[in-house]
Amino acid sequence: MTDLVVVPQAAHWQRLKRLVLDSVSSPITRRVYNLGLDEFFAWFSLEPRPGFTKATVSAWRVALEARGLGAVSINVRITAVRKLAVEAADNLLDSDPRRVSDCIPCYALYTDPPLGRIGMTDAEVRKTGRPALFGRRPMPRVARAVKRENRRAS
Repeated sequence: MTDLVVVPQAAHWQRLKRLVLDSVSSPITRRVYNLGLDEFFAWFSLEPRPGFTKATVSAWRVALEARGLGAVSINVRITAVRKLAVEAADNLLDSDPRRVSDCIPCYALYTDPPLGRIGMTDAEVRKTGRPALFGRRPMPRVARAVKRENRRAS
């Protein structure tokens, strides 16, 4: 068959969405990602956009913040869209083989549960000689890290 078949863009979105949802094992996370991606697709199609870019995802975050959503709700939706971007890169853009070893895991220090670390420190990343961006988030900017008084009834 040599006929050209026009596939609506919605079909590509749904294919990528299925890949994102299939990559998640938790049924609760799958449900939340499903809702978040549906919201993103609806928002994305409301007006002409330059494409699926970092600027588009930033505009999506601004739209979510304007709706008054909490930080966790916004972050879950943004994470779903980031997974969508990874699937798009892996399945649509090129056939360049990607390896997990190409990724630099971000460093994070967790104190709740009591002290756990993941990822590479600044020094470890510099030792690899690979280009990387570094950033820090001051604790006062983390909502749950703000000290609150604990008043107990006597």
